[in-house]
Amino acid sequence: GSSDIKGLEVFVEKDLGAQLTLTAGGSITAGKYKDFVTGDGRDMSGEDFLYSPKYKLSLGGLYRWNERLTLNTDLVYQSTAPSEYEFDTAGKVTGERRSDNYWLVNFNTEYKVTKNVAVSGFVKNAFDKEYITNNRSGDIVRQRAALQAGRGGLLGGIVHGLHVAQQLAVHLVFHKHKDLGVNA
Repeated sequence: GSSDIKGLEVFVEKDLGAQLTLTAGGSITAGKYKDFVTGDGRDMSGEDFLYSPKYKLSLGGLYRWNERLTLNTDLVYQSTAPSEYEFDTAGKVTGERRSDNYWLVNFNTEYKVTKNVAVSGFVKNAFDKEYITNNRSGDIVRQRAALQAGRGGLLGGIVHGLHVAQQLAVHLVFHKHKDLGVNA
């Protein structure tokens, strides 16, 4: 089989003084199976890549309260993507199931206790947005309430004037995930 993928990704970061950094990013991806038949005879030629959203966007900001405390936020968008193709008995595509598109808001903060020790906390999906991430027949339709909150610490060090790439990260994460027993 063969496939074709085209896309563009852009990321911009702008410091607005010593305390504030704004970011914006986006991507467009067009991926298609050109000539692709699975081992069991399903022909996906001409169809979009599974699980590949066409659009992704992000806007964010980092505020440095002082030398020790930073606050971050971002807004993230992802467009819908095919999760599964439906086929007739001849192996031709007759329909598709798709994941949801969604917007999420995330926050995190970090406090540097010392030069080599930091404590951090975060909230992902701050408004507890529910969306379908994997829409497949015969399986559970996963509907996600991905509110996550956590705290953690980071230990790092300097050895002989070189930064140690290995760092010990400790994170406690609280994650809420719902699987609705819905079979399509």
